[in-house]
Amino acid sequence: MGLADPLLFAPRGTALTPEGTALLTRVGAKLAVEGHILQVAVYTDTLPESSPSSWELSAARAVTVTRLLAETLKLPPERLVAMSHVLPPAPAWTEQGSGMELTRRLELRLVPAPRAPGHDRPRG
Repeated sequence: MGLADPLLFAPRGTALTPEGTALLTRVGAKLAVEGHILQVAVYTDTLPESSPSSWELSAARAVTVTRLLAETLKLPPERLVAMSHVLPPAPAWTEQGSGMELTRRLELRLVPAPRAPGHDRPRG
C-alpha cells in the first residue's frame, strides 16, 4: 500500500501531520497480522545540499512511522522494519502522475515472518 508524502509530513519535516497519524493508525491496524512483518519503506528524491540530507529525512520519517505503529498497535520490534530509499528525481510529469508523487511516498508492506532457525528440523 502506498501513501503520498504530503499527506503524512510537512515539507522537509519528520513529524507526522495529525491527518497522517490518524490515517496510519487506521491502516496499520489492518496490517497487524500475526505471523507477518510490517515493512515501512519511505522514499524521497535527491535534494540539493540541505539539512537534513535526503537520506536523513527518509530515514527519520521511516523511524517515525515505525515508532507510531509500534506504540499504537503494540507490535514487538521484531515485527517491524524501517527502510529508507533515496531515488533520483523523477520526470516532472508522467502518465502515472507527477514525478514528486511517484518518488516521495511511503509504502507499507506485509511480508511473511521468517521461521525461527531449526523450526523445520524433524523431531527425533
